[in-house]
Formats: sequence, structure tokens, C-alpha cells
Amino acid sequence: MTYLASQRRLLPSTQVSALTTGTISLPSAPKPVAIQSAEVLIIAGGGGGAQGGAGGGGGGAGGIVYGSGKVFAEQYIVVVGAGGSGSAGGFGFVGNNSQFGSIIAYGGGGGRGGYRAGLGYGGSGGGGGAAGSSNFLTGGTATQNSPTGYTGYGNAGGNGQSGSPFSAGGGGGAGEAGNTDAQGYGGDGLDTWSTWGSATSTGENISGTYWYGGGGAGYGTAGVAAAKGNGGGANYASDTGVGGAGTANTGGGGSSGGGAGAGYNGGAGGSGLVIVRYAGTQQAEGGTVVTSGGYVYHTFTSSGYFKPYGITAKATGGDTVYYDGTYYIHIFTSSGEFDPGSG
Repeated sequence: MTYLASQRRLLPSTQVSALTTGTISLPSAPKPVAIQSAEVLIIAGGGGGAQGGAGGGGGGAGGIVYGSGKVFAEQYIVVVGAGGSGSAGGFGFVGNNSQFGSIIAYGGGGGRGGYRAGLGYGGSGGGGGAAGSSNFLTGGTATQNSPTGYTGYGNAGGNGQSGSPFSAGGGGGAGEAGNTDAQGYGGDGLDTWSTWGSATSTGENISGTYWYGGGGAGYGTAGVAAAKGNGGGANYASDTGVGGAGTANTGGGGSSGGGAGAGYNGGAGGSGLVIVRYAGTQQAEGGTVVTSGGYVYHTFTSSGYFKPYGITAKATGGDTVYYDGTYYIHIFTSSGEFDPGSG
């Protein structure tokens, strides 16, 4: 590409052989404000519960990723994952990933069915089925990793039980595996960020403590209702009802549906969440912004962008403009105008 200062145009290289080129001077743009020592919490969507009947497992919680001491000086894409669908045909579906920049929290695993297992793996694994093949009884594995400089949280789903009394496994939670408290119970999530939940009105509020990432309950035996994990997981409803849905914006897993035979549908997983927190006054835009206890919170319950103040190039033009920490980059994939602005 070649810049024509007189016309403020960029031409493809095939058109510039006869043109005189030279150096142009652009006005300086303000350097973006770098946010020092920020924290970020990323929660993926929870997995859906399996269909009841042959013993459906509970959905696993969405994976959680946390980082602190971060310096943010560019615009970041924010993706908030939806929960996985509850099953109408066997196994539950995996939740959707959440993301901040390049850092990813993985969606929770869907609950495994008694005869249609599904894979079951996810940020936290889905619970194993019951009454079916022994291959289907095993709870799903947790796939959440710890990206460089961050810590990831996720646990496996609980195993199903094929002998009498038949009972499926609970979904894994961010804080513990499924079945930790009892057969079919969802694993608890984490209350590590309770202060964040109080400030932003997110998470599951249990007696004033806020939890995230609870596993969904698996199919319980007749007359025995398996319980969810703290952190937005869903309780097993009944032998004659559809599964409960995970709580929105907690990453909680959905519970199994009830019933004999074909059974009732499993419940959907809860959607994910992304929160950025830093001390002092507001220095960025994006999400719902609140200030509490000396911190600024940017809460994303849907996808968007997190943008520190000052990231505005003086020049305009190009299909994409971004800041790499030192320069503003204008990318042209076809001919167009480049205006350096003034000042």
C-alpha cells in the first residue's frame, strides 16, 4: 500500500509503480492509560443435565479462570458463554466457553445418559449415567487448564451407580468433584470471590456468601432427591419433572430429568460471566460498571469489549484498527482512505 498525502488515499502496490512516494508525518495520539494490577474472573457456561429414565447424570459446572496483577493497555474482546442445553434424547450438552482476550474458560460437560452416554468432559465434568453400560457410568473428566499467569478450576463428574438402588452421578463443581457429599450430588463451586458477587449482584447468594461454579444433581432414586452443588447448580427436581436449570451467570450445571422409561428432559446449564476488577477510579469502559469497597468492577453478563481509556487513534481508515501496546495499526485489505486527522 502507498499513501497519497494530497488525496488521503491508499492504493494497492500494483497501482503505485508510477507514483512518487515519501514520508508522511502523523499527529501524535494520546498513549492509552495502562490499568495496573487488575484482576479478571472468567466463568464458562455450565453443562446441561441428561435425560431421566435410564439414569441421567448432572451437568458439570463451567470452568473458572482467575488472574491477578495484570496490566491491561489494549482493547480486549469479552465472550460470555451460554449454558449447554438439557437433554431431550439421552445426554446433556456441553456449555459454551467464556473468554477474555486470549484466555479461555471451558464450558462444563454435559451429564451422561444411562444408554446414550455423550462424552461428559468439560471445564468440570458431567456426572455419569446409571443402569446402562459400564462404559457410561464413569463421570466426565475436567478439562479446564491454567493458562500461563492464571489459575484454572474444574473437577470431574461423579460416577453413576448401576446396582440397586440405581443412581446417576452428580456434575463436577469448580471446588470439588461430583458425588463428594453423597451419591448423585453435584460438586460445590467456590466462594473465593464472594466480595465480587456482593458488589456486582452476581453468583448464588447462600446466607450472605456468594458462590460460583456448582455442579448439577444427577438422577436420584425414587423418593430421594439428589442435591446441587453450591454455586448455581440445579437440584434434582423429582421423578415426575424436567431437570432444573443452572442459575444464570454462575456457570452452574443443570440437573438430570426424572421419570422411568424415556424420562423427562434434563435442565440447561447456567450462563457464564466475566468480571474485571481494579483499585481506584474508573479507567476503562465495557460491561456494567460499579464501584464498591475501593474497587471498580466491570461485569459482563453478555459478550462485549473491555477498553481502557485513551485507546482512540487520531487517524481513521482501514478495515481494522487496534493498539499493540506501542503503535496503532490500521489494516487495509482493499483500497480505501486514510485520514491522519489533525492536532
